[in-house]
Amino acid sequence: MIRNRGFIPLTAITFVILMIGLLRYFHSDQSPQAKERPIKEAPTTPAAKPKPPSSAIRHSPLADRINQPGGNAARDLETIHVLLFQMRSSVKNLSSKPMGTNAEFTAVLTGNNGLRLAAIPPDHPAINDNGELIDRWGNPVFFHSESSIKTTLRSAGPDGKLFNEDDIIYPDGP
Repeated sequence: MIRNRGFIPLTAITFVILMIGLLRYFHSDQSPQAKERPIKEAPTTPAAKPKPPSSAIRHSPLADRINQPGGNAARDLETIHVLLFQMRSSVKNLSSKPMGTNAEFTAVLTGNNGLRLAAIPPDHPAINDNGELIDRWGNPVFFHSESSIKTTLRSAGPDGKLFNEDDIIYPDGP
């Protein structure tokens, strides 16, 4: 038991020294001189005027490819299909909204959806006066909903008549 007599005073002295050290460390910057240090201010420059919000509806740059000169109908349908896929991926519960006609699909693609997100601008030249997407020959694109997530697109082709040999279908089909 004689060995433990020196342990308690040594522990107490170590504790007191530690506390004094901690107090000096944390309170050393609290002197009046430390509080009055000058603070360098960054030079002020006039704030840039915020840009007014754009009145144009933002849309996917892919929409600009639809019916462009130098393109083709198969590429146009592929672009519309990709935009529709992106919209379905972005807007929750889009598959619960019934879509069957060209005008219904076009309305969703032009911003009539839960996020008010427009993949195609409403004034796009590929949209006719009836609010339908048209192919490069001016005929409404036929949307065939095979399920809530699968849609086949069909252009009537140059003759303007659906369901014959010159139709363009995306994705490729019979």
